[in-house]
Amino acid sequence: MTDTKNNEVVESKTEVKTDTEFVKDLNIYQKLAILQDKVKVNKDNRNEFADFQYRTIQNILAELKPLLKELGLMIRFGSGKLDGEKYILDIIVTDINNPTNQIEENGEIYIDRTKSKMDLSQKVLSAKTFLKKSLLEDLLLISEDVDPDSHDNSKMGPGTTGNNNSTNNTKPKNANTEPARTAEEADILSNIKNILYIVANKDQNKMIDLLSEQTAFTGKDNKVVPGLRDFDKLTGKRLTVTYGKIQKAYPEAYKAFKAKLESKQK
Repeated sequence: MTDTKNNEVVESKTEVKTDTEFVKDLNIYQKLAILQDKVKVNKDNRNEFADFQYRTIQNILAELKPLLKELGLMIRFGSGKLDGEKYILDIIVTDINNPTNQIEENGEIYIDRTKSKMDLSQKVLSAKTFLKKSLLEDLLLISEDVDPDSHDNSKMGPGTTGNNNSTNNTKPKNANTEPARTAEEADILSNIKNILYIVANKDQNKMIDLLSEQTAFTGKDNKVVPGLRDFDKLTGKRLTVTYGKIQKAYPEAYKAFKAKLESKQK
């Protein structure tokens, strides 16, 4: 199975060995569980400039398509919509043998309209591409997260990550320093750090505390799930949701940040 990316052939490495008769008796959730177990997508692309490995949506689709056919599933995206500063996109999984059985999820990303390098249509297209990849990764349980123990957390500040209370400054050999991010993701993370830097009055420990406050949530069992204390763990849908929460929680800091950004662009 092959897919193409800018005239480049992307080979699928997925071996499909699904029993057709067995699949017919499965419900959509059982099929999804098999899909999540079988799809393996390595980071086969390399960004030489920033020195990290990453996977593309084309890589994911190349591995996904043969399995969808064997499992009798179809995945499609909604048309997407722009709601103020948010771009919202749906992903729908349908059981082909029983089309009324569907799983639907949605994601959103905040679009910074103050950036002058791209017009709105370009920003929307970039957001749509990012959300498609993010939704597929969430659906298929493909993680971009890096174990926080692999980071040097001894330094902290805008543009860096970690907790400066750490006493272990040794990085494991060949460990990635941060998860691979698109340009849009990197911009969002940078914005989050700069806003919290303003709110925390340059106190790096306070920035971590604020991050934890904004990423904590109450689960379905009404138990509070502790927030993140590592900026590198902010990936995918959680990154964009956190950016929206921080804008609403600290509107004055957000305005100050946007004003400073606009003045630099002039």
